[in-house]
Amino acid sequence: MIKQELVDKLNFFFGQKNVILDYEDLVVTFEKNNGATQNDLDIISNKLKIPNDYLDFLQIFNGLTLFKFKDLGGFKFLGTNDISKETEIQRQTYEEDWDNDIIVFCNLICDGDFISFKNKNDGSYEILDCYHDENPQNWKVVSYSFCYFLERLIEEKGKRYWL
Repeated sequence: MIKQELVDKLNFFFGQKNVILDYEDLVVTFEKNNGATQNDLDIISNKLKIPNDYLDFLQIFNGLTLFKFKDLGGFKFLGTNDISKETEIQRQTYEEDWDNDIIVFCNLICDGDFISFKNKNDGSYEILDCYHDENPQNWKVVSYSFCYFLERLIEEKGKRYWL
């Protein structure tokens, strides 16, 4: 379950009219979509095994962009209309190296990398840093919680803290 405190932090950024700086002191923007409908959530849940905390997130923000610097940097968290499309694009790109337990949920703007969930047999998941020049089996685990990942990204002002 996504904590209200995290939702409030995100809404603070979306409500700002002043300049917001990232970890490099670059002026960045934040964009959000309205929450997904129950029908949208049901459709994506039937296609893919999306972790519950990301489904909760989609119900509030059906996709959003954090720490966007022009079109050169930032994080685009995918909404219900984009998750299966982006996952399929990556599956086709990596072909036989692809792991069908991986679901793409965030694109890193302008560099071809992305962040994904990797579902495990016990119902838990890992969050992977998907570096586009590596095979999926070499991708690094950066978190075991979507909420922790998002909180830490905010605390670090958009820095890829796991690198």
